[in-house]
Amino acid sequence: MLAVREKDAPMTDLLLRARAKVNTRNLRNETPLMLAAWSRCEACVEMLLERGAPLDVPSGDWTPLHYAAHQGDARIVARLLLAGADSNAKSPNGTTPLMMGAMSGVPEVARALLKAGAGGHRAQAQAHRLRGADAWPRATVAGQARAGSAQACGQTLTLNRVRPATG
Repeated sequence: MLAVREKDAPMTDLLLRARAKVNTRNLRNETPLMLAAWSRCEACVEMLLERGAPLDVPSGDWTPLHYAAHQGDARIVARLLLAGADSNAKSPNGTTPLMMGAMSGVPEVARALLKAGAGGHRAQAQAHRLRGADAWPRATVAGQARAGSAQACGQTLTLNRVRPATG
């Protein structure tokens, strides 16, 4: 897991070739795929997916998609979605990848999640995580998502130059 966290793709490859387990967990219940998404290591994510790393966490914690969306990594978000990650996965407190994507401030992340069918109505707002001058657009999206207005959520993203992709 250290190799993944440190974005050491060659070492990760070596360990995986030596049959390192892709579904192991650290003391924080994180999997290698979660750490690869958090550290934004595309090569590590790809290697782990090729070897069957789990996309969803049975314990109900954040999924790798939550981690990638939180980090604002649109490429990893897209790759995880392509692999079948659940765009509506909920953490124990109800946080979804769409909410993390909106908070990341990276338009492509929110766009990819919306295109994959993320339901804005399932997200819950967490205003304490919103800071700075850009808090208004994110707070508005999160509030509309919490209120159950996926259409309004999409319109706000559009107004803020995040155009939800269609079909």
